[in-house]
Amino acid sequence: MRKDYEQLAAKATAGDSTALNALVEDCYQDLYYFALKTVKNADLAYDVTQDSVIEIMTTIGNLREPAAFPTWVRMIVYHQCTKHFKEKKEVVVDENEDGETIFDRLPDDDSSSMPE
Repeated sequence: MRKDYEQLAAKATAGDSTALNALVEDCYQDLYYFALKTVKNADLAYDVTQDSVIEIMTTIGNLREPAAFPTWVRMIVYHQCTKHFKEKKEVVVDENEDGETIFDRLPDDDSSSMPE
């Protein structure tokens, strides 16, 4: 990250879009690698990084202390990663030797078997 990030962050929080673009461009690779280490999937890390950049760009005005910019952006990426894990709860269902799951043995949606 640039040595002048604090000045750029101060300008970006004041609404300078050029400073904001420079900050995002400068830290993008770091954010991507942080996401990649966390989610362990290149495509997903790219998506998380993109979502993070959108959040950074829309909430930069909330940054109170420009010196905290590096930590602030990493926390945004971290929260985007955890958001993904919360939304993507995959359920692993065991199969029997015939390849059937418990869902294959459930009765059809018959209105007579539905509770009132």
